[in-house]
Amino acid sequence: MLDVAFLLATCAVIAGTAAVVVQWQRAERDVVTVAAANLRLDGFIDENKRMAEAAADVADAVETTTAAVQLGTGIVQASHQAIASIPFEILNAIPATRDTSRIVRSIHDETAGGIYRAIFGANRALSNAFRDSVTPKQTPENPPKQLSGPDEDTTR
Repeated sequence: MLDVAFLLATCAVIAGTAAVVVQWQRAERDVVTVAAANLRLDGFIDENKRMAEAAADVADAVETTTAAVQLGTGIVQASHQAIASIPFEILNAIPATRDTSRIVRSIHDETAGGIYRAIFGANRALSNAFRDSVTPKQTPENPPKQLSGPDEDTTR
């Protein structure tokens, strides 16, 4: 009877050891899977950082370009007004051309003002469009994208 009990106990120890070995192998496989997933996630994070830096560089360049166009347009507009006012002031000083000069100057100033407003507006619109294209929108309808992890099947 002692031999049967010893044999059963030995079988139980061997079965328990085999179960531990199987669990150990699964755990090792899971560790390798998780380590590989972490490496992939590190790659995603690094790439996202690079993309964010590039987007910030583009946004800075757009801001600089927008400011330069606004400044240049403002200088051209002020110069245009100063130069255009010379002949209008001369014509305004002559009684025979005064009335016609005022009408022509009004048309000129309205037309030029509209053109400069259009340039300023187009520059602002382009700036906003570029900025919006490099700045992701995060709204309840469009939440930030979540990184996918390892498949459930590969970790079991």
